[in-house]
Amino acid sequence: MVIKIVILKILLVLNIIPEVGFSQSTIENGTYEIVRIQSYTGKSLEAAYKINYRSSTNSLRFFEVIKTDTHIKSYFLADFLLIEKIKGCSKMICYPTGWESLKSIKEIELRETCQLIIRGKIVSEAME
Repeated sequence: MVIKIVILKILLVLNIIPEVGFSQSTIENGTYEIVRIQSYTGKSLEAAYKINYRSSTNSLRFFEVIKTDTHIKSYFLADFLLIEKIKGCSKMICYPTGWESLKSIKEIELRETCQLIIRGKIVSEAME
């Protein structure tokens, strides 16, 4: 059994056998507009950043970094959380990505995190 595993790993490393279960996703050529909210006061559920994503097919997605309330903070263990807002609906989609302070949030990191969400590499998480 061990010999079979070793042979399989060698063949995979040499790319003789294609890997099964891994799909290569294409990079979405969309635009991200990241805006830091100047009127942010630090209240619970208030947005500190807004990120608007427009895909190459002109579909829109709206993300925000919000200040968490006590319930969200106890679940995600973060003071600031990345969420997605659905246009025309008050529902929030929470992602397991958070920060301890505003100073630790970098715009490049926000863009990269949103790209991972768009590609399906980070999935939403429902609070229980």
